[in-house]
Amino acid sequence: ISSVSTALEKHPRNALLLALQSNLYYGDVIHELNLVPDSLSKMEGLANKAVSLDPELQIAQYNLVPLNSFLGRAKECVEQAQKVVEMNPNHARILSGCAVHTTTVGAYELGWELIERAKQLNPHYPGWYHFVDYLVHFGNKRYEEAWAEAQKIHVEGLLWHPLFRASVLGKLGKVQEAETYINELLQIKPEFPKR
Repeated sequence: ISSVSTALEKHPRNALLLALQSNLYYGDVIHELNLVPDSLSKMEGLANKAVSLDPELQIAQYNLVPLNSFLGRAKECVEQAQKVVEMNPNHARILSGCAVHTTTVGAYELGWELIERAKQLNPHYPGWYHFVDYLVHFGNKRYEEAWAEAQKIHVEGLLWHPLFRASVLGKLGKVQEAETYINELLQIKPEFPKR
């Protein structure tokens, strides 16, 4: 974050730098790292400023997709994702991010369509691409399929790894197996039960 901040001090109206800084705050928000106070608010301000400076910059427009998702604005999230994908339908990282966020707001078909397209564009995709498959199966109460997908997601050290596994094991009635992941989750996020 500090390198981009330093560059922004010299170039405060550079849309790409603003979008990159916004995206760094996005990482802090989505993984609940809490490295920077009020990351969501900072993300929002930078995202909006980047878009106002360069509405054709895809990464700037993309940052509004997770932002709408985080703020519970499902319709806006889906509409923004569709707009972003039209800007460049062959950017696997952007497609996969749009897939995750549209899925989290309940647009399962769109999310699945986007993640499948991203997988075709990037056949050596990272394990987190399986978030979408997991969320779609879990949301549709297909817990065996969700469990299979959870095992393909390898993001150790982040709350998603144990959270997805514990959640689906609980739904499958495998409480003892879930305890291992609950303990892992509590090591990462000790305050989780209070939330």
